[in-house]
Amino acid sequence: DTGERDYSTFSGGEKTRVNLALRIALARLLATRRGAESRVLVIDEPEFLDEAGTGRLVQALIDLDGFDRILLTSHASGLRGAFDRALVVADGKVETV
Repeated sequence: DTGERDYSTFSGGEKTRVNLALRIALARLLATRRGAESRVLVIDEPEFLDEAGTGRLVQALIDLDGFDRILLTSHASGLRGAFDRALVVADGKVETV
């Protein structure tokens, strides 16, 4: 009823979405500050996202502007075809997909 909720009551996927939103907002703030030299957003291993949550993350990153590069690392093989370019690292070899 108050519109507030303690962070500890969120599920793993909900916490991941909150954390990603905060990271993106902070990265945008830093990227737009005077003298910022880097406009790169790096997201490392977002976890606890179900299929719908992963789809929303992909769409949010595709729609996101203000960054020259967005790098996402993940073990989720379903993300390979979601973006223009993917690098797959396996057995010490790198393959562009």
